This record gives sequence, structure tokens and C-alpha cells, in this order.
Amino acid sequence: MSDKLLHSENLKSITDSKRSELQWTLELEKNRLSERITSIEYINQNNRLTPAVLMAFEAGNERQPLYPELKGFGSLDISDVDPNVVSIINQFCRSLINNEECEVLFDDDSVYSLVLFTHDISNYDLRKNWWYIGKSYFEGGAIEVPVRLTNGQGFLDFKVYLKEKQLAEIKSLQNTNNSLNNLAYKIIDVEIIDSGNIN
Repeated sequence: MSDKLLHSENLKSITDSKRSELQWTLELEKNRLSERITSIEYINQNNRLTPAVLMAFEAGNERQPLYPELKGFGSLDISDVDPNVVSIINQFCRSLINNEECEVLFDDDSVYSLVLFTHDISNYDLRKNWWYIGKSYFEGGAIEVPVRLTNGQGFLDFKVYLKEKQLAEIKSLQNTNNSLNNLAYKIIDVEIIDSGNIN
């Protein structure tokens, strides 16, 4: 008898032995796959359940969109963020990366927050970074927006807090030529949350 035949007989006997030792459990829902479903609570009983009817039913149900997430950062859903807020965050991050002034984006009483923040990140090389804006929250009269600066190797996570300027304040600035002074929102604080290998 050849070694190959002997080997296959050994495998067969081992398989048969294991199969006989298995203990099967009873079915949990015995008729689940054989049961004929003729109606669904939300579909008129006079309609026959066909694939077309089920597709039409599914199409009528509102679905929530799925947004990407970054591990350790959170959702990138900015669908409910005012485009003006996104624009200010983009300007702020662009200014940080290009080492440009960004005082004009801050509320007059909050420029100290920019000074502290730039001091805290002075050891980071931000030149080859890009950024992600996360899902914002409204808390205590301010909008809280998480931001991640990354270079692909490391990251710097921080939160930007913005407040909406009062209508009278906006109108008083409309006579100035500097469009950045006419922003409807101003940054009131920046807070570092986390960092990893961004040097």
C-alpha cells in the first residue's frame, strides 16, 4: 500500500472519529429558514412580498449617512458645521503650517490663547502636515471643533473653540476693508488634547 493511500485513510479515520465525538445542539429557531413569510407589519397585506416591493419599501426609509472615523480621534462628520466655521478652521491650520500670523481669527480678548498654544507647539515641525476636522459640539455658548494635524507618521490633536459674533458687532466691522475682520465667528480658545510622534 502506498504512503499516499495510507495517509488519506488516516485522515479519513481521524475525521470520522472527530465527527462522532461532536455533540450537536438543538436548533434555536427550527422553522426560521423554511417558514413562509407573506407579510410585513409595515407593508399592506394586499401586496405580495416580492423583491421589487421590498426594494421600494427600503427606498422609502430614510437612512443615516455613514461618515469616516479616525482611530483615536473620532468622527469626521462635519455635515452640521457652519461653512464659515470650517473656513476659519482651514485658515487657522493653513496659517499654523505656513508659520503665518493668525491673530485676526481670534477674538480680541482671546489672543493670549493663541500665544499659549503657539508656545506649546513650538517644538513641533508642522511644515509637512495636513489636517482633519472632526464632528463639532455646541457647549456653553461656544462651538467646540476637534482638529488633527498629521504628517502621516504622527499627529497633534487639539480643540478649537469658536463663538458667533453679535449682529451689531458684525455691522460695525462691515466698513473695514479687511474681509477677515468681518468673520461671523471668532476663535476664543485652542486646547491641545493629544499628540504622538509629530516631531
